[in-house]
Amino acid sequence: MPRIRMTIGCALIAAVSGLCFASRTIYDRGVWPESWPAELDEFRAQGKTVITGTGFKDVWETSHEISFSSREKFERAWPHILSLMGEGSSIILERTPSKRWSTPIRAGVRILCPSSGPVINGLHSPEHLDFESGTRPEYIVAGRGWHVAYDGDNGDAVDTFILRARVDIVLVVDGKIVDMNRIPLLDNTPIIDNRFK
Repeated sequence: MPRIRMTIGCALIAAVSGLCFASRTIYDRGVWPESWPAELDEFRAQGKTVITGTGFKDVWETSHEISFSSREKFERAWPHILSLMGEGSSIILERTPSKRWSTPIRAGVRILCPSSGPVINGLHSPEHLDFESGTRPEYIVAGRGWHVAYDGDNGDAVDTFILRARVDIVLVVDGKIVDMNRIPLLDNTPIIDNRFK
């Protein structure tokens, strides 16, 4: 009997530990929504999708990465990638190689999107929320009955989720395939240059 209890106890500990640390799912192809521009479908095979967040205090977001080996293909895809941006979205510049979760990107994009994660007050993601400023913050904190912009400190409340609230684009610049002098940018789009950090 003690041996059975010990076996059951170990199995429960392993299961709970797995839930605590299983905060990332990586797909070896782009599994972005079918509602995205059809012109991006040809890049699914060379893309990757990373979904993060499984519980309280995790950052819930989905990252779609597309590496490019041809300047022509990148420049053909770029207007359709830009069309995914919304009010308040930023373009973040990074130098090559750039690695966040999976294989490093030498030239390409990482599209940071709201996750379809937890259901908060009937909402599957924060993209349905309106904010007084008219622009969507990068992240929100969602708890029982409230949603506010995440300021770095207010995520410490009990039973909270930190959810990505807008689409931002990380542009991995190599100067050859992704050349900032050759591509259009949207007017009034904040540009965050992390290439020299």
